[in-house]
Amino acid sequence: MLLAPAATPPSPGDVATAPIARGRINGIVLDAQMPQLDEVERGLLLRIDGRGIVRSDRARPPRTGELFAYIELGHIESEAAELALILSDGRAYRRRILAPAAERPRELATSIANLVAAIEEDSVTPDALDVPLPEPLRTAPAPTSAPPPLPPSVPRREWGLSMRGDVIAAVGAPSPQGLAAGGASMIATMRWRVGPTLGVGLRGAGLQRNGWGLARVRVDVTGGWNRRSGAFELALAAGLSVEPWLIVRNGAALSLADTRRKAPLIGGVLRVAPRWSRLLAYERALVIGPVLELAGSAMPTRDGGVVRVRERVGTQTRDVFRLGGFEIIAGLELGLWMPAPKAERLIARGGRPRVRRARPR
Repeated sequence: MLLAPAATPPSPGDVATAPIARGRINGIVLDAQMPQLDEVERGLLLRIDGRGIVRSDRARPPRTGELFAYIELGHIESEAAELALILSDGRAYRRRILAPAAERPRELATSIANLVAAIEEDSVTPDALDVPLPEPLRTAPAPTSAPPPLPPSVPRREWGLSMRGDVIAAVGAPSPQGLAAGGASMIATMRWRVGPTLGVGLRGAGLQRNGWGLARVRVDVTGGWNRRSGAFELALAAGLSVEPWLIVRNGAALSLADTRRKAPLIGGVLRVAPRWSRLLAYERALVIGPVLELAGSAMPTRDGGVVRVRERVGTQTRDVFRLGGFEIIAGLELGLWMPAPKAERLIARGGRPRVRRARPR
């Protein structure tokens, strides 16, 4: 992707001497006749938050104190397109986007998001001033009362439910090391767009070996931090876990070499999860990605610790299972997210969705 200024920039005197208003861009209006409009709009929803994004045939003019940006395309070629951003105060910015038609929506969305950020930071000079405004940006009469804030196009707080397949490996002493169990997890999380997260997880895992059966059920409560950049996000979490367990063997004796009394495992977990998200209908998002956990646990009894399950073979004993100690868990996560207020209303309506577009009005 290459970005270049317009071929005929304004003279230095025109830009330097004119007064320029600075501030946050409250709304973005897309030309309703723009080619590949749906793809450009979806790309902007992933890259720009905290302001309304609306098409020109549904927009209203900005009120006093509001700053809107109008986006349109000029000359379009097979490998390039002319992009124009016009602010409601008359400033105009033009860029030439070099990209084939198949990649153009993504490049346009990225260029618009970068240009909006640069304008708000006052780090870019307009290509023209006092540009005639398109119809959707022409000033409306001053309202008799203060207007309500524009609804955000991306939710500030979300509820999510994810499913995960897990492979659990025991590392370090005591033996046996290696595969400790396999299972699946379900995690419910509340998160903010960039910031803290709170989660509750439930995992069931088990293993069969030499005629023995192992069942483990872990409940964990975690807090963490979530960072997003476009369609990519990184989630970090840490917390505490409680894990009841059960050993099954029909008609055979059971020896717990390191313990005198059975009790749930108590421990902690550290989780790292890079994910990729895709925006769906009704402001929902689908996320998928790998998960890596480092966990440690033990029985908290006086004579507890790491649990070793062993069986007697003749005059010898051999290890069957190990529970607790240090474990590495790897899995693949698939989750669905929705805005928290919408999730609460959806539950109250019995699961029937209602469509409502976020836009300036």
